[in-house]
Amino acid sequence: MEGADAVEAVVDRCLSRLFALEEDIGGYRPEFSEREDLLGTHLLLRALHLAVADAQRTLIEELRALPPPSESRRRDLTLRLIQRIASTVERMVGQRLDFIAQPHGREFDPIADAYTRLARTLADETDETEVIFRPSEPSRYALSSSLLDALAESLRGRGSRVANELKSMPTLVVLRYPAADEANVMQHLLVGHELAHLALRRRDGDGRTLSARLLEPSYDSWKRGEAAENMSEEDRGHVFDRAYNWFLELACDHLGMLMVGPAFFVALGEHSALRPSFHAPSSDEYKTHPHTAWRLGLLGQALEELLPTLGEDEGDGDRWSSVRSVIEASRASIPAWEDRVPDNERKIVEGGMDALRSQAHSILGTARYTNLARDLGLVWDKLDSGMVPAERVCDRTSSTEGGSGHWQRGTRWSDPVDWRSIINVGYFRWLSTNRTWPEARLEDWRAADNERRKYVALLRGSVELSEFQREAHELAEQLLSLDLRSRESNALG
Repeated sequence: MEGADAVEAVVDRCLSRLFALEEDIGGYRPEFSEREDLLGTHLLLRALHLAVADAQRTLIEELRALPPPSESRRRDLTLRLIQRIASTVERMVGQRLDFIAQPHGREFDPIADAYTRLARTLADETDETEVIFRPSEPSRYALSSSLLDALAESLRGRGSRVANELKSMPTLVVLRYPAADEANVMQHLLVGHELAHLALRRRDGDGRTLSARLLEPSYDSWKRGEAAENMSEEDRGHVFDRAYNWFLELACDHLGMLMVGPAFFVALGEHSALRPSFHAPSSDEYKTHPHTAWRLGLLGQALEELLPTLGEDEGDGDRWSSVRSVIEASRASIPAWEDRVPDNERKIVEGGMDALRSQAHSILGTARYTNLARDLGLVWDKLDSGMVPAERVCDRTSSTEGGSGHWQRGTRWSDPVDWRSIINVGYFRWLSTNRTWPEARLEDWRAADNERRKYVALLRGSVELSEFQREAHELAEQLLSLDLRSRESNALG
């Protein structure tokens, strides 16, 4: 095969692969058409469709401008460009399609919207953010980088107009969580750690991330010390890389706990117990993540300062004692970690953590969780009574008891309970009242696990109802606003 036939064969193969991608993208749309909650997925499918359509147009344009056979060198370069465009788009689009091949399940729905709202408050103020939640391998939570940045840069590199359209779209990230824990809202408090990465990725005018700005002064101080002076530049670079990776994870732990509540510490402890590296003095995992015992040790120390700020001294003494006992039991299970952290990295990280703690409240803003004291007794008592702790009733008295006796326009019957309060209080209550392990019989362990699943389902349903109420209140306020404007218009008319 030669000449025009060879060219057509190359273009035919390339376009055939792009047409197949187009069909794959189109195949997902009917599947997700009724899932309005999957906004990030719908945006990603639109972006991928634009990228594939742009590649198809570009290939046809290059074919039309193909040099004649007499200009063999230019002709070969054009054919290679066609092949490269097709293979690059096929690879990048295919990878991103894999992220949405399995969307989050309905059991994850109650907290998906809640965490998406947190993500929007944490990301860069100049950038909208949408999260695609994806069930993944066991024992792993992870947040991707932006799904569209690399694709947009690839398109910009060949002068595509679609690049600017992709850059103008919201930032899309994938958050993976363990598929086996799909329904476990208590364990999913660890999503708070992943969302904290969004806050630390914020960039200043010079393009530096917030995490780098927090850690660099500590590194510069260490670099002027004796230990650093005796190292080569390459070794100092390795120290900084490890310290930066470890600081990033420890900082996300700290921000995550402030964001979703103190039960985050318990969730991380239970999650870590599944990992073989938990009790190992070293592991390949520790090249990118700090020793798990170190993470828990620092969180345990931070809780000593956090609990009083959440209202530990404001009544509900018995409940707070139960919370304390659960936390102390979790702390007691942490292996010794002080001798497992290299001195150089530890010194750099500690300086960065001091800087983080001093700025944590301003970093999180309204994403910080502060309602534990207000909701502790309410949620705990309702769970004790077998009730769904989704709302705080504002006025239930009758007219004979001095109350209004009926609902009045402009007043609220109830307020939704913060979803984080439901999970935090529910988690502490479960662990404080279920500390005894069953006998060493499989049936007893299965029965205990079934009870836990039923309890988690109650919490999950409570969160779902609380979120419904929040949405209803927001809709009511919007309708009331429209009604007021209508009245003003009628009055003026």
